[in-house]
Amino acid sequence: RCAARSWACMLLSATVAFFLNVAQFLVTQHTSAVTLQVLGNIKVVMLIGLSVAIFKNEVSSQSLLGVAISLFGVAMYNWSSRSRPKASSRAGLFEMSPTLPFSSSSADPTLSVSRNSRD
Repeated sequence: RCAARSWACMLLSATVAFFLNVAQFLVTQHTSAVTLQVLGNIKVVMLIGLSVAIFKNEVSSQSLLGVAISLFGVAMYNWSSRSRPKASSRAGLFEMSPTLPFSSSSADPTLSVSRNSRD
């Protein structure tokens, strides 16, 4: 019984990790790698808040300063990304268009590279 429970926990953990990787890939595909890093910072701040709320963990003043700096950075990133116009793609540069392995657009699970048509 204990072995079955251990296998169930490992299977659940592997499934959650798989879907986390898929979610990260989709976020990167639709936004940018910088946005994914900003979301990672938000995740850390949320984990600290949950650990305080659920487990009553103490947070040092240094950790609180780090949380404040992270939240300020997230706010600045949001302000910056909303205030500047979207950059158009430049001629002559490669554009990476990642696809999921199970996507109907490509049977190849690797990244597809397409040349900009304005060359």
